[in-house]
Amino acid sequence: MTAVPRPRELRREDPLSAPPASPAASGIPALATKTTTTPAFGPAAPTEPQWREWKGKTVMRSFRLPAELLAELTEAAARTRVPAGHLLTAALTAGLDVPDAEKVARADRAQEALRIGRRNNSPQENR
Repeated sequence: MTAVPRPRELRREDPLSAPPASPAASGIPALATKTTTTPAFGPAAPTEPQWREWKGKTVMRSFRLPAELLAELTEAAARTRVPAGHLLTAALTAGLDVPDAEKVARADRAQEALRIGRRNNSPQENR
């Protein structure tokens, strides 16, 4: 069995739980800290009115989506380490939160992008 060498930055005598250097000493501006009184057990009390209320039931549906859109969703899920289904739910709710005229404009824009993509990628019959 081959031993994996430790990184050179760590030394055996360095405590792993040492407090971080103060921001002033490192030249980094201090960030505002948020103090909360969260109980040790259970969820924190909501600070804002509830955004949406769902019963927890899910439904399976099938939709045709552009492959590039799914690739973008997969990349975002990997980058943010948030499950793709959660990102999709967030995106859908953000889209539903806009006025109806904006929903229609976005749907028209998406349809136009699909039409252009199909036209540009269709085989040329008369070459």
